[in-house]
Amino acid sequence: MSAAESQQSGAAGRIRAKSREFRVAAVGLLLASMIGPAQLYCIQGILPQVAEGLQISAGDSQLIFLAAFAGFALGLIPISLLSERYGRRSILLASSTLGTLIYLLLVFCDNLTEIILLRGLQGVLLAGVSAIVMAYIGEEFEPQAVTPAMGIYAAGNALGSLLGQMLPAWIVGGTGSWRLALGVLAVLLLGVIVVSAITLPRSNFFISSDISYAMEARLFLSHLSNPRLLVIYLLIFCFMGAIISIFNALPFRVESPPFNISPSMYGTFFLVILVGVFTAKTSGTVAARIGIRNTLLLAVVLMLAGVALLAVPVVWIIVLGAALVTGGGFAGYTCLTSLSATIAHKGRAQASSLFLASSFSGSAVFGLVGSRVLTDAGWAGLLIYISGLMGLGFLLALTVRDAPPADAEGRKS
Repeated sequence: MSAAESQQSGAAGRIRAKSREFRVAAVGLLLASMIGPAQLYCIQGILPQVAEGLQISAGDSQLIFLAAFAGFALGLIPISLLSERYGRRSILLASSTLGTLIYLLLVFCDNLTEIILLRGLQGVLLAGVSAIVMAYIGEEFEPQAVTPAMGIYAAGNALGSLLGQMLPAWIVGGTGSWRLALGVLAVLLLGVIVVSAITLPRSNFFISSDISYAMEARLFLSHLSNPRLLVIYLLIFCFMGAIISIFNALPFRVESPPFNISPSMYGTFFLVILVGVFTAKTSGTVAARIGIRNTLLLAVVLMLAGVALLAVPVVWIIVLGAALVTGGGFAGYTCLTSLSATIAHKGRAQASSLFLASSFSGSAVFGLVGSRVLTDAGWAGLLIYISGLMGLGFLLALTVRDAPPADAEGRKS
């Protein structure tokens, strides 16, 4: 059998691009991809109101946001392994439903510790959504349909982030109640889960496999012992830590004097994410011309320029600064994703899991440090901290090489 015939045979029965089945599946994919980001970011735009309602500091309120990221990082690998045994779609829908129900419980909590624990558990469950969707696409869609399906997945992530960041802020701006804002979003997401369960096709090509924990551990350890991958994981720590620290602190900055911007108006600030979507798409073209290393350095410089603008006490300049930070961060993230896949000749799934875990760990760890810096040193101190992170990122980016070496791992592939 020729390679073409083999590929055609392997794709038989899978979802074809531009077919009616693809269009229906696209609805399910889009909605399923929105669930995780919407819940992860739902608190970010209303942190000042949560802090006021619970009578806690700005730094402590950020722990509520960061707990979900820490849980996500911890749950990513275990939930992925469960999906290898029990199926993609079933774990995906179960994780989404349980995560949303736990999210709904947040509305009735008054104790900071309880809220942090629930957010952490929510993050663990939501890890199943992002970890599984890409594997589901690879199994259920024919090769020609994988790229457009991945595009729908990426669009769902972006829309979910915007929904989680903007809708609660708008509701708080109109009602003053952060609990109502979270409750409305939770009910909306339960409806999204129902529609995605109806439109997302069943897993017809999933093959359950016994998990060799020893083999999995060896693959993870081999990646962690690869210095080139370690640089990537440290870089994504810096990129995500900087972005999360800034956007967690920004509402406290602009909703207080001398700006006094309303929560609903601040919600529109998150439209700068669209700048990140644009730079993520164009970064591949830029990297093809000047190389990944130089593109990473350019991304860091963009972020540093954005941090400098954030120091200017003028609203439109602050928005521009946030846009530059977002654009540089998304461009860097895309380059690092590509580089990670190129370097990891074996165990690419494990390398991807480590990359995502590093992304969310960086958000949690450096975001936590950022929350303490904001409390102790204010906005100026936070910007100095972020500049230090990006300086470290610049030094790390200098060590990046575009072409992977022909190491032993590469020769075996």
